[in-house]
Amino acid sequence: MRLTIFFLVVFLPSRAFADIYSDCQAAIEADDRTAALSYATTMMQFNQIWDPKKQTGGADCISYATGKTYVYSFSLGAFAEATAAEAILVAKRKEAAEAAALQDQKAEAERMARIKEARLAKAEAERQEALARAEAVRAAVLEAADAKRRALVWTRVLEGCLALYSKNPDETVTNRVCLDVFLETGLPAD
Repeated sequence: MRLTIFFLVVFLPSRAFADIYSDCQAAIEADDRTAALSYATTMMQFNQIWDPKKQTGGADCISYATGKTYVYSFSLGAFAEATAAEAILVAKRKEAAEAAALQDQKAEAERMARIKEARLAKAEAERQEALARAEAVRAAVLEAADAKRRALVWTRVLEGCLALYSKNPDETVTNRVCLDVFLETGLPAD
């Protein structure tokens, strides 16, 4: 007795709901719109139907009973009139498309910012390189001018010491400036 009650309590309600789809299909085949409407009313209260066969069977039953096209909407978690479901899908698709477009715009803006930053960094590097080259040229010019000035001074001192040596050799070799010149170049040949 206890086993029978358990069986009735646990298995009968789920069995009843499991048969509602086949019962409605039988009503459709028998062209019994009243019975189909009774099943459809019960099915419209179901939510989150995961079995695709039950989704299709329920949509067929409700569509037959109401005379309107119904579909199962995952976003609603229920059966909905096709036009309402389509409107919801269109709205969700539009929202998703707008979100994707906004994401694309954001990504494009970030990409453009990175490109601009890279161009600015490249321009700054080129500017720094040009400044370094200009400084190197300026230093070379100053060094060349300094070397030319030193060579000119050296030449003039050498000429002066040679002229002085030709007039008075002993006094010239005791002259400190000429002594340094002669130590570097050697005494002139007599």
